[in-house]
Amino acid sequence: MADITVRRADSPADRAACYAIRAAVFAEEQGVQGAEKGDRDDLTAIHALGLVDEIPAGTGRMHLVRTRSGSEGQIAWVSVLPRFRRMGVATGIMRHLMDAARDLGLPIVTLSAQTYAKGLYESFGFQPMSTPFHMANIEHMMMIAYLGEQPSAR
Repeated sequence: MADITVRRADSPADRAACYAIRAAVFAEEQGVQGAEKGDRDDLTAIHALGLVDEIPAGTGRMHLVRTRSGSEGQIAWVSVLPRFRRMGVATGIMRHLMDAARDLGLPIVTLSAQTYAKGLYESFGFQPMSTPFHMANIEHMMMIAYLGEQPSAR
């Protein structure tokens, strides 16, 4: 049985592994233009690196978004290399990022989910907050998880 671990990617080597996985999955496999370049939120985000038997296998990140009501987390770039899929790597990455959100006291976490992965995110309490839309020719939907009290409908 494979040993699956997830750690915060703080070292330059771990960050490079995260970016390489992201480029392989999003740019090469899915054809998402610019995914290999990263974005402005990479420098300040919390990056998670999933490993299978100490081999880099998956990644994801969460950055803070400032809103009028305070900070929220936004998870992005959750990806697992094809040969490591269906082993629990993405679940471990999401658990790591959601634990980080709770540790920071964030009341809300959002993400833009590829719709085929909706079930993974629902298992962490995410709920759809948009109808499906296409981004980079891939169907997505916005999802939200309330880590504190859910706002009441007005």
